[in-house]
Amino acid sequence: MVKNKNGAPFRAPLLILVSLILVATGFLGGFAYGEGWEALFKNPAGGSWVSGGKGRYTTIPDFIHEEVDFENFWTVWNLIRGDYYDQTINDTELYYGALQGLVWGLGDPYSVYFTPTMAEEFTQELEGKFFGIGAEIGLDEFGRIVVISPLEGTPAFIAGLQPGDLIIGINDLVTEGISVNEAVFNIRGELGTIVTLMIVRGENPPLLIPIERAEIKVNSVKYELRSDNIGLIELNLFNEETPALFAQIVAQVLKDKPTGIILDLRNNPGGILEAAIDLAGYWVGTAPVVIEDFGEAEDVLNGHGSATLKDFSTIVLLNQGSASASEILAGALRDHGLAKIVGEQSFGKGSVQEYHNLEDGSAVKLTVAKWLTPNRSIIDQVGVTPDYLIQMTIEDVHAKLDPQLSKALELLK
Repeated sequence: MVKNKNGAPFRAPLLILVSLILVATGFLGGFAYGEGWEALFKNPAGGSWVSGGKGRYTTIPDFIHEEVDFENFWTVWNLIRGDYYDQTINDTELYYGALQGLVWGLGDPYSVYFTPTMAEEFTQELEGKFFGIGAEIGLDEFGRIVVISPLEGTPAFIAGLQPGDLIIGINDLVTEGISVNEAVFNIRGELGTIVTLMIVRGENPPLLIPIERAEIKVNSVKYELRSDNIGLIELNLFNEETPALFAQIVAQVLKDKPTGIILDLRNNPGGILEAAIDLAGYWVGTAPVVIEDFGEAEDVLNGHGSATLKDFSTIVLLNQGSASASEILAGALRDHGLAKIVGEQSFGKGSVQEYHNLEDGSAVKLTVAKWLTPNRSIIDQVGVTPDYLIQMTIEDVHAKLDPQLSKALELLK
């Protein structure tokens, strides 16, 4: 999840982004490409300075001055410019790579430096529209590229990708050791072209899955009143459109008066925090939704709704593709005793990233806090535990059975 430093909080879909290092150092910091580079180590008044670009300079902090020799950066830079066999790479690419390396040095897969191109694509995802296959991907505990969730109705979903699939190849690219950023950029491409993924599912031999790239427009939420008078709400993503769409659904629910509600958050990778808080308010009213833990301080984020749905019996469906905002919403409803959870342990993405837009169109996303549920349960790397653990097997999928939904219906009847 991402908080915009320059405005209201928002959260990105769950891409566990690890920056792509292009230069063999992670310690370039405090300067901008362009003016002032020549003054990186020299100050006419004496002493050592770091350039902030455009004539802005700040003194190197003592701990950096003592522990880091910035001349090594220039040594590596000059070696690349003098000895690297392919001199077509330009200074801008090296500079952006160095900034990516700086953030990579944190060892945090959720903290990322975005080049201007990456930042633009990141914004497109927040708006819910982009070219690709429609799957959220990330890293597993071994650093391998893994499918978190295919979004319903997208080429990835239609092709049969499943949460937990390991992506070991993208066309001719072997994914071992690459970042999620690099994987995403290779999966995306021109509209109508084919990307071939080599995936490993469980103990089975690798599969080659060709997928046609398409314009991905995610429908974040839909509603159905079943013939048994149970309302089924499917939330695929928390994006900018979700609160307004959900308000329309709530109005329809109040009109239909179902005997219960099933809130399906399976394969929902998350999205904008404010959307999750907005939706939680329909059940919890103004009670706490999530706790933002900064280490030395905390911020309790309350709902701002009227608890319109609190009197409806509610079941939440989760699986390993449910992450981030999905876990916040599910955890809030569970902790306030307003829903039971059915399905599988959720993904466990419970950290908050602050998003800073930079002057050149690039951006940096940094982890600044961890999320806790209202009862102070940890989400990050743990997930939300269902009240009723019901697995969905590959045999169930092939037989078009849904034991998780069946259990939810059983509980509401």
